[in-house]
Amino acid sequence: GTKYCKESPTLDESVLHDAILEVITQLSGKSTTALDALKLHIGMGLSGGSDGDDPYAVQARISEIDSELDGLYDLISKPDNTDGCESQFEALYGEKAALLEKLTEIKAAANHACAKRSRLDELFTVTDGIRNRPLIWDEA
Repeated sequence: GTKYCKESPTLDESVLHDAILEVITQLSGKSTTALDALKLHIGMGLSGGSDGDDPYAVQARISEIDSELDGLYDLISKPDNTDGCESQFEALYGEKAALLEKLTEIKAAANHACAKRSRLDELFTVTDGIRNRPLIWDEA
């Protein structure tokens, strides 16, 4: 399109879609591996680059921080304690807040991934249907 490059040639999107579907239909009749490769690439495109964050590891670290904070509370509650431990509290609470935010993002990404898997299942059903559909010949 011409959005980023004014001299770029433009094509009607429906013509491009029709051409792509025609090629997919032709390839599906010749080779099942072509549809399998198409499904693989669609899946790669929709899944994106997940960073593999483990929500259980994040939750475990949050629990460790809570234990450390409990230890600090016990330490400052002793009458002979002169160290305020403010910097340790600040660091631990900062890390905990960041981890809680990360955990929320991981859960949101998991929900998004579930929706993507549902969409992929739908797309794969369609591509498998193309494989089993007879080709239509137009002699006109």
